[in-house]
Amino acid sequence: MEKIDRKFRIQAVNATTGKTYDETDSLLLCAKDLAVPVASKAYIDECNRIGAKPGHIASAQLLLDRVIDFQRVQESHLPDTSEAELLCCLQGVNTDDQPKGHWQHCSPALLASGVSCADTLRRDCQCVDKGSHDHFILA
Repeated sequence: MEKIDRKFRIQAVNATTGKTYDETDSLLLCAKDLAVPVASKAYIDECNRIGAKPGHIASAQLLLDRVIDFQRVQESHLPDTSEAELLCCLQGVNTDDQPKGHWQHCSPALLASGVSCADTLRRDCQCVDKGSHDHFILA
């Protein structure tokens, strides 16, 4: 089965039922992510719209309140995904460690070999040739 959440390995257990969840049937949002309160509010609004039970909605609201408190007291930041994580999230490259491959400077020879600037993961150039870019070449 395809993984729903490609960024995280999830091993969750429902504290009441004991039912287990992983990345094939769930997703993980980090409480420190500044977009989570808005996403949670949208979830609550949709639960109201589709007629979810009041207890479920109240529970989701309490969760949202805890996230807001966490961000106020502990930590919050803009959503981010590292270059290696992008390979997992966008291209479905899932390995136990880091994706296998390497960064290579964009050059006429690289493009002639069939690498496409539109179809491969890129980053700003890490060499002295500022303004250019590198491609992640899968091994």
